[in-house]
Amino acid sequence: MLREHLTRFLLLAVSLVLVGCFGKGLSSVDHYSADGTITDGELEHAWRLAEECMIERGNDAFLRKDPWGYWGLSLGEPFSDADYEECTTVSGEVARLYWVERIPEGAERLELAESLAECFRSVEIELVYDPDNPDEAAVFRSVWEQLGYALDDRRIFDDPRFLVANECVAKHELLFPAGFHRSG
Repeated sequence: MLREHLTRFLLLAVSLVLVGCFGKGLSSVDHYSADGTITDGELEHAWRLAEECMIERGNDAFLRKDPWGYWGLSLGEPFSDADYEECTTVSGEVARLYWVERIPEGAERLELAESLAECFRSVEIELVYDPDNPDEAAVFRSVWEQLGYALDDRRIFDDPRFLVANECVAKHELLFPAGFHRSG
């Protein structure tokens, strides 16, 4: 526990020194995207700064990476929504840009679509996907229909086949680039 707190303190101290030396520095999206690409290390660092920001403000937060490679914060209760919004503004945008850079094109997109189709076949669902017009909502409408549910039937959320299909889409999220565009 002491080692974890010391590590967090040292990361924060180095970050504050660097921010002081470079003006906006590490608290700026421009810092991470200046060379035209965002590395894995830069993405992780942006989220570490968000974690430190939340902790500095008295929130219980720790950094985590989910099975699909997405960084985020796990938060204890209670926490401040305003703090979260302010502390994750940069890391959220850095993450969005990171994933936009990785949206597959051409043959790579087709391979990923085949992987999604294979995942769907594991629960006897046929993938309905147009790589030239990737529409996640259309894919889910097709899943609803193939599983025999009306679009407003919430019982689908208890169907284990839907849970697998939902996880399949989450694992193949890069097939749906609209999800990575700014919303406003």
